[in-house]
Amino acid sequence: MFNVIQEINGLAVVLGTLALSLVGGLWFTVVWGKAYAYALGKEHSPNENGVAVLKEDGIGSAGNGRNVNHTKQHMNPSISKEKPALRFILGPLVCGLITTVAMAVLFYAFEIETLADALIFGGIVGAGLLAATTVNTGINPNIPRPLVYGLVSGSYFFLSGLIVSIILVAMS
Repeated sequence: MFNVIQEINGLAVVLGTLALSLVGGLWFTVVWGKAYAYALGKEHSPNENGVAVLKEDGIGSAGNGRNVNHTKQHMNPSISKEKPALRFILGPLVCGLITTVAMAVLFYAFEIETLADALIFGGIVGAGLLAATTVNTGINPNIPRPLVYGLVSGSYFFLSGLIVSIILVAMS
């Protein structure tokens, strides 16, 4: 049943991965950047898009007068013009690739061929696996506003399940 690797459309996987990266970049900056920063307690140190920028050393304001690693008092106001650390770009890209490949394996194993079935599959994976895990991750003492975090991040991951499924069915 799961011997479907040779059937997977590689271009669909690449497009799905790139789509998740593009949508995620817009989702967490332009669309919901301020809400995301608020959820993380970083609303007092946003960049021009309303999102706190973390540098490679991980130093960034936690929005409460303390910083993330407690070694500096405040972020330098000039940080708002800095680009995020490379790991905050490549990490989600790699995770998006893993998610897309995993969904493609299931997609082909379940022999999904119609848009309706693809949307049902994407909704189940998006809500039942991706969004639920994200909300659960947000429910911890390190996320100051877990419900906002769950709403912003969970809705992105629900949408991710739909996007990948639509790409997979369109290119199958």
